[in-house]
Amino acid sequence: IAEHSARPEIDRARFFRRLIVTALVGNCDAHLKNYSLLETQQGLRLSPSYDVVNTALYEQFDRRFALSIGGQVVQLEAVTKALLTDFGRAIGLPDRAIAQAFTDIARKVRSTAATEIVTPPQGEPPDGFIHRYAEIVRSGCLRILEN
Repeated sequence: IAEHSARPEIDRARFFRRLIVTALVGNCDAHLKNYSLLETQQGLRLSPSYDVVNTALYEQFDRRFALSIGGQVVQLEAVTKALLTDFGRAIGLPDRAIAQAFTDIARKVRSTAATEIVTPPQGEPPDGFIHRYAEIVRSGCLRILEN
């Protein structure tokens, strides 16, 4: 991003926000091939998100984060606000941009629409898909946004 993006400051900040959301939704398979630069009229820019899957739902899949953070491969449960903050600094984001990213994402998570998306339907068993998905997201929010 720093070397090729036409707007590296903006794209680094966007990449950082996507990394936070990736951890929140339990997407342990978010490796570097899931991030790319796209040709635009302004030059190369960070592409829209793609291949976003909650892999933590599936017991047969590894819960290690595929993208190393700060040179470390970590378990999903070890991805914390402090770890992400250090990563944001390492990629050159100012502290205020890092703090704003957490604030903006927390605000969106708390919105009514976000809450309704992960509310299990009436009658779904406690071990149902949406219950399990919601628990992964809830756990990520507590670990990453509430610190």
